Amino acid sequence: MHQLSGVHEKIFRNPYFKKQPDGSKRHITEISADLAIEFLGACKKEIPFCLSVSFNAAHAEDSDKKDHFPWPKAMDGLYDDLTIVITSDHGEEFNDHGGFWHGTTLYDEQVRVPLFVKLLESRRGGTVVRHWVQSIDLMPTLLEELDLEVPN
Repeated sequence: MHQLSGVHEKIFRNPYFKKQPDGSKRHITEISADLAIEFLGACKKEIPFCLSVSFNAAHAEDSDKKDHFPWPKAMDGLYDDLTIVITSDHGEEFNDHGGFWHGTTLYDEQVRVPLFVKLLESRRGGTVVRHWVQSIDLMPTLLEELDLEVPN
């Protein structure tokens, strides 16, 4: 049995700092991290799960220093115990070939996406894989890495 959660809490990014009931302000990244940690705390360790967290702070402009992402205090000490995957389902085109956004062409800007994997306890840290990989292989690879059954 797998843990599934239909919980979806939309946190709008304007403004990035949200006023709390006690009058203080917290960055949406820290609020998102706390919700993710709350979800993780409710999970049973022996049951696999998947958690997807969208950090809207990535959309902040570099010139907007007051709204940039502060390191959430809730994340202190968790890094070594996590497998972290950063990827995307598509790239973006910014007039590279006369188009904008995504889903309109098959140029590299739209179909090549980043893939960063941080394994438990930073095993294989600094390893760069030079061969092509496909998104479809990501979940079976992670399941195998975690010694979990890969479904057919």
